[in-house]
Amino acid sequence: MQKKKISIDESDIEWIKNLIRERGAPLTLEEISTQLARKKSALTEGKKVKIFNPELDYEVGDLIYKYYDEDLKFSREKVEHFKGGVVLRVIGKEKRPEGFSILRVTYDGTGLFKQYIDFLERTSSNLLIPCGFSGKSEPVEYLEDEELLMDVPLDQNYVKKLSKIIEETLKKSDEFIHWNSYFFLKELLENVGDASKRVEEYLREKGGFETTYNLVEKLYSVKFTDEKFYSWCISLNSVLETKGKGKIVKISNHDWGKWGLRSFFTSIKEGLPIGEKPLKIGNLRRSRKEIARNIWKFYAEERKEKTQHLRFYLTWREIFSGALRIPREFQSVFGEEREIILTDQEKKRTYNAFYYPEDGFLLGLDEIYQFYSPIQGSLFFLQKEDFNKYIFSFRKAKKVITAFKCEYDKEQKRFIFSGQPVETHTEINKTILITKDELSKIASFWDEGVKFENLNDLLHFVFTNFGNPQESYKIYLLKAYHIADMFKNVRKEDFETVIFGNPEFFPSEDEKGYFYLDPTKIGMEEEVKEEIEIPVEELEIFPKDEEVGEIEIMEEEKIPQEEIVEEKELEMEEEKKRKEEKPPSFELEIYRKFKEELKKGKIKGKKGGRKIIEERIRLEESEKEAEIYIKESVEEKESEKKEEKEEVTKQPVKETPKIGILGAKLSKVLSGKKEDKK
Repeated sequence: MQKKKISIDESDIEWIKNLIRERGAPLTLEEISTQLARKKSALTEGKKVKIFNPELDYEVGDLIYKYYDEDLKFSREKVEHFKGGVVLRVIGKEKRPEGFSILRVTYDGTGLFKQYIDFLERTSSNLLIPCGFSGKSEPVEYLEDEELLMDVPLDQNYVKKLSKIIEETLKKSDEFIHWNSYFFLKELLENVGDASKRVEEYLREKGGFETTYNLVEKLYSVKFTDEKFYSWCISLNSVLETKGKGKIVKISNHDWGKWGLRSFFTSIKEGLPIGEKPLKIGNLRRSRKEIARNIWKFYAEERKEKTQHLRFYLTWREIFSGALRIPREFQSVFGEEREIILTDQEKKRTYNAFYYPEDGFLLGLDEIYQFYSPIQGSLFFLQKEDFNKYIFSFRKAKKVITAFKCEYDKEQKRFIFSGQPVETHTEINKTILITKDELSKIASFWDEGVKFENLNDLLHFVFTNFGNPQESYKIYLLKAYHIADMFKNVRKEDFETVIFGNPEFFPSEDEKGYFYLDPTKIGMEEEVKEEIEIPVEELEIFPKDEEVGEIEIMEEEKIPQEEIVEEKELEMEEEKKRKEEKPPSFELEIYRKFKEELKKGKIKGKKGGRKIIEERIRLEESEKEAEIYIKESVEEKESEKKEEKEEVTKQPVKETPKIGILGAKLSKVLSGKKEDKK
């Protein structure tokens, strides 16, 4: 059976108007939806509803109200107890010879009872009610409208869907106004005059924040007991949210609203480290879609952890600001609330904090931080309790932790490292803790670090100066964020966007949370060469085939005999010393050293870390060839020395100048090619 479409029409809108006029006060969306759902479920269409009495008789077309308190079958396997009254329409009647009647009825409403009627229709059954045992149809009792609306049972899923339709319809209508979850007719609004100006002057004189309750009583002399008090409240709020939006800000929806001057609310964050202008992101070499996918994949394991609280690792900037950054994915939890009540889970003390949605942080945690003395890396928990109320806690360390503290100079707007130790009872993440040496390093690099105008360049600076240069500037991701946040005000979302939006930053496959930097991808090849112990270019003893033609073989020339004899004697003495010391061959030693460094992960190939595997394969294939070649070269050289000794006393001869072992090998190869051509 096709389900009945949920909708409202002009008659329903008019019914809502009359309901508000009758009450004379704003109604919540929940109350309007519930009342309309009962009215639509009853579907009396203006007809009087007769209370069912089995002694009386009824006719086709009558509406009867029958109360049920019994088990009903809603499917072949589902049986539930139904308790409540429903309005039934008589669609058929059969007079029995025994003197009573059988009524065939149906139900046009919604809810659980409608499921029972649908089951009867699917099984080709009818809902039958016996009546008329007395043979009379009088006297009839009628159901009052208020009783009808209170007794009709409701399907909450139906009410929820109906509520959404009502909200969309009333918000589009020019006849209604809404504030928070309340709706009211514009024709019933009170005359609040130039409310925004009056409230602004009052708040400027008083200072701080004020509730709508107090504003109505003090500015319009309307008491809480007045029957039109709430119509005054919504009338004032509607003006403040429209005409006063530029200068007045809503702090809370609780108790019909709380208001304050926007200038006062903004001034709270001025002069704080967290209030500085956030650093711009800079260039991104990946699409936003790809960045979001990479971030989602990186935090996949954390999302699997089912927890009711939010977990934070405090930065020095947050601590000195009395602030707490809220990740973007959790900011919707706070809704429109700007005044947040924080309760200490252990001490049960409450604190007032303020949420800045445009900046994504809480302010007003100064007293909390002073009491618990957290440091950078301390673990902080936050859990929502109700509406704008949250419970916070610090995880206590098993023993007192001693670290090193820094200070913040508000005039110079910089962090200063004093070197003085500080103790804390809060648990910290030692992996992200900025050490004493790193704090000193931040102080020495301060002038250079604060000059960066985008986050991309700043992170290159952080990785190259605080990462491990022997392991491609390896650093723990969250630690890099905490260091960068000391130089500039950095939002965590922006930090992650840069890290996952540029290919020079890549994660470790073995150690979760660690990242590397490949400077060759950001135009820093020269800096990389300085960090590498043995540049790969020096290790390529055997040039590629296309590079051989670049080596020039000198032409033969006549050399005086005295110079030849002197040169040969020097070479013979050097050769003798080398044999006595028996050092490893230079070429082979470089290969062995390079291979050993590669295995340890201390250096990379000239084209970056991705070429390491290719270099290893090439070296393993070349090492044996190198050993054979060097051995043959040494033997060949020794035989040449013997021949030279015999020819020293002879007349000057033409001789090809020595160009080293590699040159001799290449010369031999080239000469062989020339002979082949002949």
